[in-house]
Amino acid sequence: MKLRRLVENVWTYASWLAFALAAYVATYYTDPYVYGFTVLGLGPLSFIVALCGGIVWALGLRAQPRRMSHGIAVLSLLIASVTVVAYAVLANFQWA
Repeated sequence: MKLRRLVENVWTYASWLAFALAAYVATYYTDPYVYGFTVLGLGPLSFIVALCGGIVWALGLRAQPRRMSHGIAVLSLLIASVTVVAYAVLANFQWA
C-alpha cells in the first residue's frame, strides 16, 4: 500500500525531476567524467521513474482529481525529456 501511495504522488515525480536536473547541471560544470557517470547512472533510473508515471497515468490508478493525474503525465514527460537531452549532450561532448 505504501508503494502505491508513493507511485501515485505527484511530488515523487517533481522531486525526482528537480534532483536529476540539479545533478546533471552540477556535474556538467564539475568534470566531464563525473557528468558521464551521472548520466549513465541516473539515466536508466529516470526512464524507470518516467515509465512508472506513464503507467500510473495510462491505467488511471489515481483516486485523486484528474489534474493531479495530468501533472504526473507532464512531469513524466519532462523527466524523460531532460534525460534525453543529458544523453545528447554526453554524446556530443568534446573530450579532448
